[in-house]
Amino acid sequence: MKQHIPSSTRTVGASAAGASSAPIIVWVDDQALAAEAMNAAAATGRQAVRIDDPERARALWRRAHAVIVDATAGHIVRGQGWERHPRVILLGAEHGEPEWKLAALLHTEAVFRVPAETPDLLRLLGHSSGEALGNQRSEGSRITVVTGAGGGVGASTFACALGFRCSGFVVDAAYPLGRLDLICGLEEHPGMRWDDLSGNTQGLDAAELAAAAITHDGCSFLTGEHPPAARVFRDVIDSVENYPGHCIIDMPWHAPWRDNVLAAADDVVVVAPAELRSSLLLKQQVEALNALSVEHVVVATHRGWSGLSGADIEKIAGAEVIAEYPHSQSLAKRIELGGARSWPRPMLRAVEAVL
Repeated sequence: MKQHIPSSTRTVGASAAGASSAPIIVWVDDQALAAEAMNAAAATGRQAVRIDDPERARALWRRAHAVIVDATAGHIVRGQGWERHPRVILLGAEHGEPEWKLAALLHTEAVFRVPAETPDLLRLLGHSSGEALGNQRSEGSRITVVTGAGGGVGASTFACALGFRCSGFVVDAAYPLGRLDLICGLEEHPGMRWDDLSGNTQGLDAAELAAAAITHDGCSFLTGEHPPAARVFRDVIDSVENYPGHCIIDMPWHAPWRDNVLAAADDVVVVAPAELRSSLLLKQQVEALNALSVEHVVVATHRGWSGLSGADIEKIAGAEVIAEYPHSQSLAKRIELGGARSWPRPMLRAVEAVL
């Protein structure tokens, strides 16, 4: 999957289509130092993203290939207690004295005074650009977030269909929960629910978690009646980053843990009704995903009163529609009467387009 719409944020370098999707983020206040850092980062072929506030930095922190900060940003990171990133580079002015204590506290990979040491910065970034991220992901792992351009548009149903098709691990991240077990008729099946997770949940093994959850036809579901505590949810998202397969996270756009989920995502699928109001909301979602450098595509669904085509949605929202499918009355009836474990062919074609 590719991000097809250029970001409106300050970015340079290769697009997601031409380089790894993990960007190099530059959080430096001084314009001259920031320009040196952006140019060096862009020279690696990766996307270079300049940020200027903690909220955006936190959203990109975990998925960044490298983070270039100045002392001001470094103190913010240290003060907020973010988890350690394996590749932090501290920049300072050429004639200033580096903050060695801060560098040690941040476990920085290197400290450079620019522009005098810009060539060294280039060499370090060039050497590391071909390396794997310090936060190693299991080979073949993928985290896809499915969300909707509005509520009740069928995003949870699409997430279930996607999970069954790829024999994946589907995590219910709705708030309140979307009860994926009810959608699939698995409410009586044994297996761990969100309600069963408490106590110390740090360091969970994702494969073991998926095996313990509700399982049917090779697909696992973590859902339940009550949403988990925020701490438990964060621990689970941390664990599924190492899930050795395809993890699908079903998440409404306004879920309280959205930033945490998007920071872990490899790609996002937005299910959008072919309607004007939904397309305007989709436009806002696309802008937000572009700002976070998260790859995304749109799947359009046509309800009885839908008046837009896929081309209309693309024009309004500025995002590529990779598939379209009609709302299925028979599927909705099956879900209400006992759950669905098979899916209409048009929806399956849309699922294949995502995969």
